[in-house]
Amino acid sequence: MLESGSSPDLRVIFLQSFFERSAEISTKDRLVVLSVSSFHLLNVLRLLKELGVATHIFGTEPVTIAVSVDDAARVPLFNPKAESEKYMQVVSLVSKQ
Repeated sequence: MLESGSSPDLRVIFLQSFFERSAEISTKDRLVVLSVSSFHLLNVLRLLKELGVATHIFGTEPVTIAVSVDDAARVPLFNPKAESEKYMQVVSLVSKQ
């Protein structure tokens, strides 16, 4: 996503902070699921839309947002530099297509 020498996308960094901390990965459904408070909901949805991420929204306070593991890997919604367990799980699911 980033070209050599370009600065990191602040939208991605903001989203990574939410997803790394709170998201769960459904391997069966190939989805990344994140509960979001109404306070942050519109900002999170706007940023995901700007990055071309399709979302499925359900529930009430907190609202749950689901995105495909493919979109989560493409953006990336988990920080590849940290190589967290969640990041590795998403990469593994995408590679098994």
